[in-house]
Amino acid sequence: MIKIQTKTTGLFITIAIIAAGLVALLVLRKSRQIMKDEVVEKMLYQTQYQASTFEKELSQITNITQSIEASLLSIYPNEGITSDNIESIQNKLAKQLLLLGKKMQALSLWIVFNPELVAENQNIDFFDKNRDGSFKRADGYNITNIDSESVNMKWWYEAIEKGEVWTEPYYWKDWDMELITYSKAIYIDSLFIGCIGSDIDFTQKRKEWKSTHLYSNGYFVLINEDFNFILHPQYNNHTASDNLPSKLYHYLKENILKKENGYLEYNLYGTEKIMAFQTLSNRWSLLSVVPIKEIYKPIYQIGNYLLIILFIVIIVSVGIAIFFSKTITSPIERLGILFNKARNGDLTVRSNIKTNDELEKLGNQFNYFLKQMQTMITQLKEKEISLIEAKEKAIESDKLKTAFLENLSHEIRTPLTGIVGYAELLNTDGFSKSEKTEFLSTIQKNNDYLLKFIEDIITFSKLERGILHSKHNKYLLSDLFNQIEKSLIPLFESKNDDIQFKTCHSTIHSAIYVHTDYDLLFKSLIILLDNAYKFTPSGHVTLGNFYESNKWGFYIKDTGIGIPSYFQKLIFKKFYKYADDKTKIYRGVGMGLAIVAEIVKILNGKISVKSEKEKGSEFIIEFKIE
Repeated sequence: MIKIQTKTTGLFITIAIIAAGLVALLVLRKSRQIMKDEVVEKMLYQTQYQASTFEKELSQITNITQSIEASLLSIYPNEGITSDNIESIQNKLAKQLLLLGKKMQALSLWIVFNPELVAENQNIDFFDKNRDGSFKRADGYNITNIDSESVNMKWWYEAIEKGEVWTEPYYWKDWDMELITYSKAIYIDSLFIGCIGSDIDFTQKRKEWKSTHLYSNGYFVLINEDFNFILHPQYNNHTASDNLPSKLYHYLKENILKKENGYLEYNLYGTEKIMAFQTLSNRWSLLSVVPIKEIYKPIYQIGNYLLIILFIVIIVSVGIAIFFSKTITSPIERLGILFNKARNGDLTVRSNIKTNDELEKLGNQFNYFLKQMQTMITQLKEKEISLIEAKEKAIESDKLKTAFLENLSHEIRTPLTGIVGYAELLNTDGFSKSEKTEFLSTIQKNNDYLLKFIEDIITFSKLERGILHSKHNKYLLSDLFNQIEKSLIPLFESKNDDIQFKTCHSTIHSAIYVHTDYDLLFKSLIILLDNAYKFTPSGHVTLGNFYESNKWGFYIKDTGIGIPSYFQKLIFKKFYKYADDKTKIYRGVGMGLAIVAEIVKILNGKISVKSEKEKGSEFIIEFKIE
């Protein structure tokens, strides 16, 4: 007893520690994931929000530039720019640019003409440094006199080279501002006219992004389409490839420059980080970066609390384990005694534990188990009887197959013997022409029988393998009845002089259409008629069709030997051959009606039989009208 209590106590404590540990791990893991998801969502929102405010400024200067271009095209003379009209063009453009600047609240807007077209004062330049609507016009200058190597001239030379350009932020001393310039080269009739553009003040935006705190050490990064840092706490105006590990550089470039937005996790010099990004309309990207360890600081506090809870759980579980081990061992011992009795064959024993807890349920399950065991033993005995019956059926099936093979050999050998025998007689002298004609007729009959038998074997084989399929066509029902009747009458009307062949045709007054496979249906009727002739010594065989409100079909009646009721349930099974009269031999191997049953099934119909011994038979094939 002490040993069981010790094991039970140890088990409870172990389970409690494992359960508490798992709960703690799950809580930490789930909290970590939830916190990470919240941070990512917050970073994506913050990045998209900051990007959208900056995007408004970018969109404004592109709209301003488009307006300048429209103004230039509206006043551009047919004869182009000449020394005679340049002053007039500049005056008109100056007025329109001033109006555009005030209307669109621009910081600046300008056009610089191609020096090859305009000799002096190639620029028209308005700016509103204080953004109060008081635009000033800059002094005229000659673009060819400005240092082409100057970084500030990127707006001119790169615009001509690329068509348009966004400059990286640069300091403009005259306005005491950090500017971003958008410049676009204008061509009219393939002639370079000049560059137009506008500027935005990046000074405040830089201060805003540098002062915005994402957790303790998070920050914003702005990169251009060449993955150069425009804004970064450490790498301003530096190429990312010069400051990042090659593998990380290509990973970030591949994922940021080819997507509109999203987030990434990466490791930079041993520090795990999360980055959210948003691509801007000018193909720059705004990034927000936060070290992962800052995200999980609250998780560490939760971990400390969980350790305290785990310690308390262990203490409580020890006390609970000792209590439950004592209350559990006694009922378990009683159950052990009952198990031994049941193991020795006494399945009538039952538990009577009344503890009003799981042990009582365990006793009830024990009782249920023994009851099920008794039921299973009974079922096994019944199964044994079923197996014996199945064995007997298998033996019967084997006998049927053996009989089938014997009949098959006979059915093939008999016509072949007739064909070969009479063929040899044809080559023998001493027979008259009429006798040889009779020999030929006999050979033909045996040949026809053999071909039909082989055809039935092939059909039976296809049905067995499931490769015989119907090819339904649409038929007018009255035409179908007439066509089948006309095709069958010549085949059976003169088949046997002792048997009269009759037909009974149903009249259809309305245009009823059905879908069926004519060839398969025709084959089924031929097999049924052959059977009727085979088992009808004399009398008549009738082929009829019928049509009712929701079904149609055919029936074959005969005045033959009939089928006993006990055999009627077997006639559609394969290899069963009715041979009640041992004095008469009926040819066949038991395939015909099995073939018909399978064909009718393929045609979505059903077949039935009505018969009494010595009173003839009636086979009915019927189909539903769709």
